[in-house]
Amino acid sequence: MSQSPPSGSPESSQSIRSTGSHKTSDNQMDDYYLSFEERLPKVRRLCIDLWPHADHDTIHIEEHEGGGWNKIFPVTITEDNITQQYILRIPRVFFDIKQTVLILKHLRQTQDEIPVPAVVHFDTTHENSLNYPFVVLRKIPGTSLKNVYSHLTQSQKIIVARKLGELCRKMQSITSPYAGLMKAPADSETSAESSVWIMPFGLKPDSAIPDHKVEDMHDDMLTPETLRKDPPELTAEGILTMAFKRQLFYSTNRDFFWEVEIQEKSLDAIQEMAKDGLLGDNTVCLWHTDLFPRNIMVDVETEPSNPIITGLLDWDEAAYAPRFVASRPLDWLWDLETWGPHAEKHEAEKDNNSEHDAESDGEGEPSTDDEPLEAVQPRTSEELEIKQAFDEAAGEAYALAAYEPRLIIARRLLHHSLHPEWEDAILEKFETVLDHWEDLTDVNDEIDIIPETGGSLDEFLDEPMDTAPELVKEQSPREDRNEKDSVHWIYIFLLAFCFVLLILVSGFLVAFDRNLHSISIGGVQTPLIESPLWVESCNIVIIHIVI
Repeated sequence: MSQSPPSGSPESSQSIRSTGSHKTSDNQMDDYYLSFEERLPKVRRLCIDLWPHADHDTIHIEEHEGGGWNKIFPVTITEDNITQQYILRIPRVFFDIKQTVLILKHLRQTQDEIPVPAVVHFDTTHENSLNYPFVVLRKIPGTSLKNVYSHLTQSQKIIVARKLGELCRKMQSITSPYAGLMKAPADSETSAESSVWIMPFGLKPDSAIPDHKVEDMHDDMLTPETLRKDPPELTAEGILTMAFKRQLFYSTNRDFFWEVEIQEKSLDAIQEMAKDGLLGDNTVCLWHTDLFPRNIMVDVETEPSNPIITGLLDWDEAAYAPRFVASRPLDWLWDLETWGPHAEKHEAEKDNNSEHDAESDGEGEPSTDDEPLEAVQPRTSEELEIKQAFDEAAGEAYALAAYEPRLIIARRLLHHSLHPEWEDAILEKFETVLDHWEDLTDVNDEIDIIPETGGSLDEFLDEPMDTAPELVKEQSPREDRNEKDSVHWIYIFLLAFCFVLLILVSGFLVAFDRNLHSISIGGVQTPLIESPLWVESCNIVIIHIVI
């Protein structure tokens, strides 16, 4: 367990200021977009307020590129001849400071094996020198893995992969009786004793739809009580089923029929997976949700032959989830086309690609819900070595859940469902995933890339190099079905063309006969108006169509 900081340390005497909701003016919102030069005097004033006994002449504030959701300012403070480094983090206005603080406190209080930043000061209001909410964290030593991974040697990459695998195994050992996203309770004062609220997947607490409307669905599982809270020790199938039943409840009551269809298909897919015993051992464990190089700090200088993972950042959307959900493989470790010696060129190409920008978290890396539908396989012996190091360290349970094609689909379905509003881009992702699910079930209901019985983990780890090319070469059922559909529509077009041509010819033949004054329709003589030839032809065509 994490130890309490010594008395008198910045962490033990945290500056805590939280007055609940605070109305934000347009001017205060504009403060987020100030330039570094405009904000610098405010940041310095804040540092003097937070560290009144520090040597104010030596306060050093750096400019940092930050991320898509926060402004970041590294700050160096010297107090009592001791120099400390901190990170001032200013989030966008809709980010909940209390949530960030409570999650970090929760993680540091419940375990001591995962390196998590320590909260030093924070303010959830605009009543401070910044005129904006902020949080100050103790700076984790090292540098972002994103900046150095492409320059590491092969042996360093293997060590980093092994240590990340060990961290993933440790996270899966941190369990909870409930699954869901970590949130700040509505009545929380963000004190040291406060705990996080595990908000069930699929719940929309701000929804205006009354809970009693649940009764209109006539669903045994979903009740006004279970809408807002899962029963403890729910199975993996139950957790995902409840998540989509909640979404179905909201969509049904808003008449979003286009979402209802997707949710019903997702529920069918989950039930099929559960029937095949794919959803795992029902363990609910810690899930980072955003474990990419940008959020991993490493020290490769102190001991180059043994790089150290010094910290994991960005726990804002941390959750507890079924083991298979938290088992997304860190495939970027062995994707050396992206993270190898030519990574800078690759990143520059991606930055110029607007489609990629729409699919990323704003820093040149994919987001959590963009996991490839087919696991990234090593292409070289070097990549295979890195993958083996990660898989062996993460453990067999992790590896079994990470690469099973249908579990990748289940992860994607849950990831997409967590978006608060299902815009067109999310709906398209759902359709892509569900189409892929249909393809898998059409090919073989018993697809197994990972053998369920027999064979060692080492044998499995070597297998993708041999089997992956065959899977890629085979034409997918969807491609085959598209070809058949094309032929089908060609036949329909030709038949329709012949039918129209036949009607036109017969019309002209009938109209050509000047002695024809009527035509029989169902035994009734229908007179035709004396008209020019082209008019009579049109009349005949119309009558044939009606018949």
